[in-house]
Parts: sequence; C-alpha cells; structure tokens
Amino acid sequence: MESVYFYEDDVGKEINGIVQRDFKKIPSVIKECELLGYEHSGYFLYVRSRSEPTDRMEARLKSFGIRKVLGEEKKAVCRAVIADEIELGSLGFRTMFKKGRLGEEL
Repeated sequence: MESVYFYEDDVGKEINGIVQRDFKKIPSVIKECELLGYEHSGYFLYVRSRSEPTDRMEARLKSFGIRKVLGEEKKAVCRAVIADEIELGSLGFRTMFKKGRLGEEL
C-alpha cells in the first residue's frame, strides 16, 4: 500500500526526526517538494507498507498538521518519488564503475 503525506517546512525537522527514529522499519522516503518540481514549500513523505504500520505513523504525526495526499496528486507524487529514487540508485551504481573513480591510479 502506498501513502503520501504533505507537511510544512516549520515542522519538517521534527517530523523527519520522528520518522527516522521511531518508524525506521517502515519503508519511507522524504523528499522536499521543490526537488520534485512542485511549488509547495514543504516535504512529501512517501510510505510503502501495510496499512497497520502506516496507520500508526499517520496517527502519531497527525498532531503536527500532516496532510494525506489523495487522487491524481498522489499518483503524480508517487511517480516522481519512484523515478527520483531509481535515478539516484542508477547514478550511484554507475559511479562505482566509472573509470577514474575507484580505479584511479595516483
């Protein structure tokens, strides 16, 4: 199950800390809105997990003003996050084998 949430910059550090500390076993990705091409100022939290852990996370973060993204906007954010993660993964893998990186002679 995929869920997407939006939250403002002013609570960003708190929410990022809670997600990384208390929900580190739940597969999630935090992206700044500007990095995904959105004009919003804040963050998207992409969660891909079963409904029980996702519901626990949502209940915990509700007090910070987190908003669930639905419909076409959710689909667009999911596509953007997945594409960004694939690009980052392939870039990291490519640089491992690129001549001059690891095999550079002094």
